[in-house]
Amino acid sequence: MKKLLFVITAVLMSIGKLVAQKAWATPDPINPNDSITIWVDIKKCDRQQLAGTTDPLYMWTWTPNEHAVGHPLNNGTWQASNDALQMRSAGNDLYFYRMVPTQFYEVTAAELYNNDISLLLKKKDGTGGAAGEDKTEDLKIDLAPPVVGPQKVAPFPKLAKKRYFVDWWQRRIDNPLRSQSGNQGYIERQRRFLRLRKSQNWRWRC
Repeated sequence: MKKLLFVITAVLMSIGKLVAQKAWATPDPINPNDSITIWVDIKKCDRQQLAGTTDPLYMWTWTPNEHAVGHPLNNGTWQASNDALQMRSAGNDLYFYRMVPTQFYEVTAAELYNNDISLLLKKKDGTGGAAGEDKTEDLKIDLAPPVVGPQKVAPFPKLAKKRYFVDWWQRRIDNPLRSQSGNQGYIERQRRFLRLRKSQNWRWRC
């Protein structure tokens, strides 16, 4: 029951996080050297100049790397975005763009994770009018690197049982009245035996 509640809670937290996001990447976590999809939900952005527009929208991105003028993936100019960065519409003010991030930005995976992705969406000409520029606010997509290194695991049952036995036997030796023999030589031999076992890091034959 507790496991089921934990799973339900984790799913609800994930859904809540997704609902609150303005921009995100899938899959999550990403593979920096494989295809990902950048998503932007205009309805969740603070600036609503682009809400409901039927005009093409374009990505303007500068982190983790902004390409120089002349590069095929350069942003273009503010009055004329690069057609290569045009977003695709999924309907209902939701837009997406597919890329392999390390290839698109020409960075390493480490540089990508250290800097994340910063972008905004705009019209071809982002100048706008009296209501302001035709763009969203600056958006950031946080990228979490994969978890590596040793993980916590449950102790091996047989090892736990053997350690419990050694602790129990140690208590018997420390109390000669309860040991199988009150002979001091016998007790000393058992203590040497336990010291040997401890020096072997509890590696028992099962």
